Amino acid sequence: MPYTFRRLWSNVSSWAVDVVDFFRGLLFARWDDGRVFFGINDAREELTPASRPALKHLLHELEVYCHPFASDSRHSLYRVQPERWLESIVREDVTRINAMLDQCFVYAQVFANAGANTAFSIFLP
Repeated sequence: MPYTFRRLWSNVSSWAVDVVDFFRGLLFARWDDGRVFFGINDAREELTPASRPALKHLLHELEVYCHPFASDSRHSLYRVQPERWLESIVREDVTRINAMLDQCFVYAQVFANAGANTAFSIFLP
């Protein structure tokens, strides 16, 4: 797969019940109870040897359409969850907003998940 990750942020603690993965702020995968599920919004599929090509296709689609220089800004993946995409850009380099801002004071939004313990991984290509 030609896809490369420029930055990986993860926080997996012993208290974690499940692990969720993000691509530019967009939730695309979840590990829960020993199984991995992937997809956007409610279109979730369990990761199996047979579904690996679908995951690779999803990552390719995310790389192509969830990109600031994407050729199709009307594509649904370009427009999904823009606030999380903006947060991922700010977390990567807060000085893009203002050179006077200090990166050490940038924190992630708190993910509310009905009281469940969750760990996060964020993929920023």
